[in-house]
Amino acid sequence: MTPPDVPRSVERGVIGELYWHIQDPVVLWTDGRVVAWNPAAEAAFDVTAEAATAEGFDLQQVFGEATGALHELLAVGGAAELVCAGGCELRLHAAVWRLHGSVDAPLVIMLRDLTDDHRRMDGLAQLNAIGRRLLGETSAEVILQLIVEEAKAMLGADFSALMTLRPGSRSDIAHFAYDAPRDQFPDRLPRCVGLLAVPIDTGAPARLDDIRGHPEGVGIPVRHPPIAALLAVPVMGSTGAVGELAVANAPGRRAFDEVDEALLGELAAHAALAISVAAGRAAERAAKEVEVSLGRMALHDLRTPIAIASGSLQVLRSAGDALSDEQRNDLFAALERSLGRIHDLTEGIARARDREGEPSATVTEVVVQTLVQDAFAAVDDLALRREVLLVHDASATGPVPVLLDVPVALHALENLLTNAVKHSPVGQSVTVTARLQDDLLRFDVTDNGPGLSPHDQARAFDGRLGGPSDVDGAGVGLSIVRRLLEASGGGVGVSSQLGHGATFWCTVPVQQPESAPH
Repeated sequence: MTPPDVPRSVERGVIGELYWHIQDPVVLWTDGRVVAWNPAAEAAFDVTAEAATAEGFDLQQVFGEATGALHELLAVGGAAELVCAGGCELRLHAAVWRLHGSVDAPLVIMLRDLTDDHRRMDGLAQLNAIGRRLLGETSAEVILQLIVEEAKAMLGADFSALMTLRPGSRSDIAHFAYDAPRDQFPDRLPRCVGLLAVPIDTGAPARLDDIRGHPEGVGIPVRHPPIAALLAVPVMGSTGAVGELAVANAPGRRAFDEVDEALLGELAAHAALAISVAAGRAAERAAKEVEVSLGRMALHDLRTPIAIASGSLQVLRSAGDALSDEQRNDLFAALERSLGRIHDLTEGIARARDREGEPSATVTEVVVQTLVQDAFAAVDDLALRREVLLVHDASATGPVPVLLDVPVALHALENLLTNAVKHSPVGQSVTVTARLQDDLLRFDVTDNGPGLSPHDQARAFDGRLGGPSDVDGAGVGLSIVRRLLEASGGGVGVSSQLGHGATFWCTVPVQQPESAPH
């Protein structure tokens, strides 16, 4: 049975149920006025059929600046695109024809809403342009600010924000960019909880027409611009959400729709790609800086063994047979130690460069006391020249052998000893204490030198320590010690007080022989 309020059929000269169910606005026009206005027109223009068909209704109310173009179509028929700027802010494709051949028949105005299609096309064009610009940027901060500005402009939003999370965290914010008047900036960073946590927790957008009074509206700072409509989308990385991009409108402004959601999601994808590329470029720059730094450090630490080897060769060449067997053996021993030192340095630098952050896989069994004595032998000449006594406290380790990366441990200990001897007053002593701490072997190298200020302690291992008061500098050698030890799973540190000497310490991973892999 046909419902009583719907025409039974579509007959010539009669608008039937297609008129009532079609999703596009359809208007009947005759004698200079609207005579019918279907439900789709009511929804599109927010004007009831009763109001539209009433005497005195003017199409200007809904078509705005496009009214003149529509009247031209009514006069001649055909089709055109109408831009209703200043009125309903719609872009419409309008087609006009007479219902049937009679000149007295009503005109049919069929309208198709192209607004979303144009918004999508315009948005995609903007995304293409911003994508090219983003991939040319190398600064993450610049990228974030460009993204929030583009989000605000593309969606016509009042406010926009972009936050990225700290690696390994689901709530701590690493970066925050915001596009709003400076006097309306939040009083603190937002927190990724409540509504703001939804995109990160679910990997899906969160779109609300009005967040005021929403039970999950937490995490937003107490002081913030008045907002109602909110749209937030995740910024996805290879392991999940790494942040989110959000836009908001003030109360009374429009709510966001599916087109906004799609465009903001595409922009967030551009942001993720740009941030990833920028991070890769930053890592590449850092790797190059490390390589240059390692080369500089190597030149610093290689000078001494090269000088000793060169000096030994010169004496052997010039003195010849005049040397006693003991003198000749001493020179060959010094030459052999220097070459071994150069070999250890180059091997250690290669490990630090190529396997940074990984524990060493090459371990050798050694007695700690032997290791310390080998380190003493490497700096013995310097200690003799400066009249500094080298002392080893072996009570904490004894003669039990351990398995460790001997070249790395020896290099670290030699550098700490060299630094301590250089900064010790004449006639004083440098003491080495070794002790096992679970799976680490710790060396403490204590001198009676001038000590370091808290400021110098903070930068002791970053290659910047040095100056007129230093003896041959210290920072570069200590910096390579830190890098080599960290590459092997160990660490370094310093404890000092101005005027009371310093204790530099280092740790290296060890294994007990019985637990070592075979």
